[in-house]
Amino acid sequence: MIGQEKQDADDQAKLDARKQATAKSKESVIAQLRLLADMYSLKFNPAKAEALFDGLLRLDSTDLSILQDAADFYRENHRYDKALRVLPHVIAHPQAEDWQKANAHDDIGEMHTATGQLEPAMRAYLAISTSIRRSAASRPQSLLLQRKPGHFVRKTRRDAQLAGQFGQGLDSF
Repeated sequence: MIGQEKQDADDQAKLDARKQATAKSKESVIAQLRLLADMYSLKFNPAKAEALFDGLLRLDSTDLSILQDAADFYRENHRYDKALRVLPHVIAHPQAEDWQKANAHDDIGEMHTATGQLEPAMRAYLAISTSIRRSAASRPQSLLLQRKPGHFVRKTRRDAQLAGQFGQGLDSF
């Protein structure tokens, strides 16, 4: 019985070492893929960069910085369908701060506006006010409150006018 316990402890130590090596290897692969994606993006090869961002999301879709980088890349390269799938994960991420959530809602609103989908754009812009209110309640000195509200109010007013819902856009503020 004691021999079996020792064997189990040895097996567990080997398994822990293997898990640690796998985690290090995964981190290394992610770092290399991010570097390649950035390089291809800078060299104006968006197809290769897109494939790398797709791979990064398959490797780790829980890392906030990967989610944000992928969403930014997709948005900047007019791959709105992919960006619109990633941004809700940024908003729902437990480590995302209010300003990150507000920026994600803003990006969603901009993409919907660019594609002529004004009702979803309005919902995204109005969701920004939730982030602003939450930030105001928890941190009155928030940087989000100092710099962003006017920007978001202007966007909401503009898109509300476009959608013929000016009153609704203003009511949220």
